[in-house]
Order: sequence, then structure tokens, then C-alpha cells
Amino acid sequence: MPVPVAYTKVPITLGAKFVPDVAAEVIAYLDAPNTSGRIVDYDYAAWKRRQAFKDGAAPRITMGTIESADNLMAQWFRLGGDYMNKAFLYFDERQHDAPWELVPDDTTFIGADPVENWDVYENMSQLWYHFRDTNFGPARVNKVLHQVLPDLMPIFDSFLEGIYEGRSVKKEVIAARKSKRPDYMWPKGGDTFLWEPFRVDMAKLSEDDIAHIRAGIKSVPCANTTKIDGHPANVWAADNLSLVRIIDMVAWRAGGGAR
Repeated sequence: MPVPVAYTKVPITLGAKFVPDVAAEVIAYLDAPNTSGRIVDYDYAAWKRRQAFKDGAAPRITMGTIESADNLMAQWFRLGGDYMNKAFLYFDERQHDAPWELVPDDTTFIGADPVENWDVYENMSQLWYHFRDTNFGPARVNKVLHQVLPDLMPIFDSFLEGIYEGRSVKKEVIAARKSKRPDYMWPKGGDTFLWEPFRVDMAKLSEDDIAHIRAGIKSVPCANTTKIDGHPANVWAADNLSLVRIIDMVAWRAGGGAR
């Protein structure tokens, strides 16, 4: 039986869901039978592809990227081989002229405040809409682009929409979006800002909070025996996962799901 350890617990509220201890929820995610392998199948595979891209040995989006999105339970990808190939061709065609230069790798989701940091938000939006198409829904775009830019792109889908159902967006945010780039409005009639309330909740975490969360993930007893590059799964996760991914795990646990 794992021995409890003392550490600084950090709470977070996501929509209407209060989570008393972020680190403990991440450990519970890693320990769950239906998610314990995903840190290798999804997170580690995506991390390795990002390293290859930095070394100049690979494009940002590969067939492996699409396969990892499949491991995230994106039902659209799970229709089989031919559909997977079509998905890869779709993203591959668009990645070569995508405005990657607008979003340096150190750009963060928390920093993409559409009121205070308009340029960051707008650049993020331009990249996102470059890949948006009526045949390939927003959740699929999010899952693919998160692997490429894990600190910036949230894995926002119908499950997280459910957590944030009914959350209103401030009028000044909507006004800023409509006045500055109406050509990027989607769906017709206005930008719904589905991910903005999620960003606002994450932005309430201080740098000390984030440091405590990562320290807690390392120190909380973890039953998952997976080793990644010789490190226990929770230690690797604490050192390498983006804050966006960590909080995504927490959000799914808070909502009663798992991926």
C-alpha cells in the first residue's frame, strides 16, 4: 500500500467543478486501468516527435500524430485505416503553409488573453483556423495541434464544453474579437470562445502553484509501474507534461471521464 506523503496541495475550480488537489487527481489518472498506458501511447509519443522536429528530422504533423489523436479517444479518428489516411493527408497538406512562425514554442495558453494580449490570442486563432474545416471538427483540430504545441493548444472537446456549459464570456472579450478580426469568426454569427473560460480558470494558478503541482505529482505515491526513459511515469509526467495537459487530465477526472 503506498505511503501518504506530505506536500503542498493546490486546488483548482474548473467551471462548476471544485478540485481540492490537482496533483492527486493527476496520480489517479495515471493509476486508472483505462488510462495508465496513455502517457506512453499519447504523451511520450508526441514528446518524441516534438524533439525530432526540433532536431530537423521530422515535420510537425506525422501519421504518428494522427495515431496519437486516436489514442485520445477521438471517435472521428477511430473509423479505421482509410479515414486515418485521409485525416493525415488533410493535415499534412495544410501544415506546409501554416503560419507556425506566429506562435513560437514558448507561447502559452494562459498568456493568450484576448483582451490583455491580443496579438498572442490572434496568432493562436489564425493558426487554429488555418486547419479548421467543416469536414474536420474543432475537437479533432485541438487534439492534433495540442501535440505540436502542448503549452498553447487546449484539448477542448464536447466533454470540456459540458463542464463549461452555461459559462458566459465577458462582453469586452467578444467585442474585441468581433472588432479586430471578423473574418475569423466561427461559427456563423460569432466566435463562441468555448475555451476562454477554461483559460481564465487556469490563469488563476500562480507560478508557485504550478511548482507545487509538479512537485506533488512527483511525490504522491503512484501505483503505475510504467517507466519512461528510465523514470517512473509520474516523475516523467511532472517534468515533461505541459500545464495544459496536466489540467486536462484533472478536468476529465473532475467530470467523471478518463482519457
